[in-house]
Amino acid sequence: MNSPILDATEDDQFFTPEYLKLSGRILDRQMAASEKSAQLLFGR
Repeated sequence: MNSPILDATEDDQFFTPEYLKLSGRILDRQMAASEKSAQLLFGR
């Protein structure tokens, strides 16, 4: 379902938060992998 185009003053009922979008999930996964490798490298 597509949300309608609204004015800046109106709230979009169908707004999808960034963390639920595929791009956000990919970034979260990449960040977790980066943190894991940094822990292995620096031993923290």
